[in-house]
Amino acid sequence: MTEIERQAEIIKQQEETIKQQSEINEQQSQEIQLLKEQMAYLLKKLYSPSSERTLPVGSGQLSIFDENSPFFKNQRQLRNKPLK
Repeated sequence: MTEIERQAEIIKQQEETIKQQSEINEQQSQEIQLLKEQMAYLLKKLYSPSSERTLPVGSGQLSIFDENSPFFKNQRQLRNKPLK
């Protein structure tokens, strides 16, 4: 095999390697794009305002901050009860 033939074979192998790397690169670019879209969707879902509505106090659900609720009244009574 002459030097020119050897170099031509090396070039052919390098071109095949470049082709394979380009295909892998394209696949990875598509996967990165998909992951970016998924991340944007999940971040939007996590941090954007939701359509959940809070129930007004007095709708049958106790407020954890309502100091007139039976829970807080009971706690005050227990705190003021003398120890035996």
